[in-house]
Amino acid sequence: MRKIFLVCAALAGLSAARANAADIPAYPSLPPPPPVIGIADCWTGFYAGGSLGYHGGQDDLTTSANWNGWGPLGAAYIDSQSATFLAPRGTVVGGQIGFNWQVNNVVFGWETDGQWMGGAITRQYTYPVPIFGFPGSAMSNTSAANVVATLRPRLGIAFDNLLVYGTGGLAVGWFSNTDSFSLPGAAVTTQPSTTTRLGWTGGGGLEWKFLPAWSVKAEYLYLHMQNYNVTIPDIAGIPFTDIVVHHNYTDNLFRLGVNWHVSPW
Repeated sequence: MRKIFLVCAALAGLSAARANAADIPAYPSLPPPPPVIGIADCWTGFYAGGSLGYHGGQDDLTTSANWNGWGPLGAAYIDSQSATFLAPRGTVVGGQIGFNWQVNNVVFGWETDGQWMGGAITRQYTYPVPIFGFPGSAMSNTSAANVVATLRPRLGIAFDNLLVYGTGGLAVGWFSNTDSFSLPGAAVTTQPSTTTRLGWTGGGGLEWKFLPAWSVKAEYLYLHMQNYNVTIPDIAGIPFTDIVVHHNYTDNLFRLGVNWHVSPW
């Protein structure tokens, strides 16, 4: 009888343990890991396009008059009065080609471009003190930037179809200048000049792909060109009166562009 009682008690305890275990909620399972989302490579490839914008240049002028003809005081007076700056401004129209390479969200590549630059400016200055006893002596200067081309690496960060980038490199410019000096009663001495100068450029911009093969961009570039000199010849009948005009040209380019992109694979 005692054995039967112990067996019944054991069975009752086992049933109660099973019932309590059924009441305990199941341990929650871990959520699945989030899917790995890669950054879309939408910038790698070649591209070409055109641009339209505006430029604001500054040509800083100084002179070096020949002391042998003008004398120390005359040359110093001409140089002190002649310094000025000219600000040619106008439309910029051009085109560009380049290549991008994207690694994750970093985009780097090369771009070369060329643009025609409109706008020329002239100043006419009459010296307030007579030179060689002649009142009304004057200097005239004209400055214009004709064409500028650049070759630049680009480095940027891609936010899907938006690219923010910086750029800088080599610049080459073609410039036109006319520098003149006149004494009353003497022929005007004029020296026109067209010159090619190297320089450097730097800037940045934004580019947005609104279609898989098409993008628009807004860009700013600063240009600093190598200094160049134009020599105004001697005044007729007065030897050693040449005047060297020093040109120091910088420019600011603002432009909008459209690019067509071709994937290399």
